[in-house]
Amino acid sequence: MIDKSKKNIETDLNNREDYFVENKIVDELLFFDKYPYSKFLEISFKFTESKVIPLSSNAKELQEDLYYAKLFIEGKLKKSELYQRHKKSGYRLKNLRDIEYRIQKFILIFLEWNFLCDVIEECQQNDHVGIFFELLYEIKEGLCTNFLNFLIENLHDKM
Repeated sequence: MIDKSKKNIETDLNNREDYFVENKIVDELLFFDKYPYSKFLEISFKFTESKVIPLSSNAKELQEDLYYAKLFIEGKLKKSELYQRHKKSGYRLKNLRDIEYRIQKFILIFLEWNFLCDVIEECQQNDHVGIFFELLYEIKEGLCTNFLNFLIENLHDKM
C-alpha cells in the first residue's frame, strides 16, 4: 500500500520551482551534455553578480566572496585559502536574518572547492546543481526561473 502523504510530498517537491528549473536545464535542454560544468559556473557567477547580490545590503562582502572563488578557479588561490574565506564568510551567518541570511548561505556554495571543481563526495545526497537551485529558491521565489531565462539568453548571445 502506498502512503498517500508521502506521494503528496513527492508531488509537491516535483512542482517546486527549483526542481522544475533543474529538470528543464538537465533533462530538456541537455545543458550538461552540450556544455562543460565550467560554463554553468560562468553563467552562475554572472547571474549571482547581476541578480542576487543587488538584493542584499551586504553587496561588498558578497562580491569579495565571489572574487575569492574566481581566484580559486583561475588557480591563483589555494584550496586552504578558499576554505579560510568560506569559514570567515560562514561566520557572518550568525549575525544575519531573513533574506540576508539566505543570500549569504547561497554565496557560500561558491566558496566550496567541491562545487567549483564539480566533485561530489560520497556522503553528499544532492549534486551541486540541485543544491545551487535549492539555495537560490530559498532566497526568493522566481529566482530559479530568472536563472533559466538568464542562462538561455547567455547561450543565445554566444551563438
